[in-house]
Amino acid sequence: MRYLITQYDPLMKYKILILSSEQFGYLTDTLEYCEYASNDFEITYVGWDYNRPKIELPDIKVIYVSRKSNLLVRNFRLLKAFHREIKYGYHLVFATYTRGISVVKFFNHHSKFVVDVRSLCVNPQRLKRIVYDFFLKIEISSFQDVSVISEGVANKLKLKNYHLLPIGGECFSFGSKSFE
Repeated sequence: MRYLITQYDPLMKYKILILSSEQFGYLTDTLEYCEYASNDFEITYVGWDYNRPKIELPDIKVIYVSRKSNLLVRNFRLLKAFHREIKYGYHLVFATYTRGISVVKFFNHHSKFVVDVRSLCVNPQRLKRIVYDFFLKIEISSFQDVSVISEGVANKLKLKNYHLLPIGGECFSFGSKSFE
């Protein structure tokens, strides 16, 4: 994450805000980011409260947003929580792609944003995949900094400038494997 902060000073503890539509700890990627970066950065995480057991990490501030109500109201509540927290001033806002995130960026254009795309639509219905991915492309076009999990995702989104961020689960074995 250091490469995303211009004029990085190793003596300063920069503030990073992570925005997600997942409950903290249940998306491996953001959990790993927090584990690896918590010594160097002050991290705040805003995401849904799915009423699952709470996962805690030292030095990570987590803000949970209620999912009560209908789809429209709760999604508005999440985007509003994102917007409200950005107002506290962060050096970097790292947002996993959430529908409507471009609207949050629009109202916080002064903030340094990175949008992270972990997956394209995986719905079995072709039309739904096409529509979702189309709106994803439109939304991420408003971001200067985009990170993706793979070159395949970047190619499918027709991205020219992106950061490859293939972090995920722990690697327990580096040796050759046979699945016979």
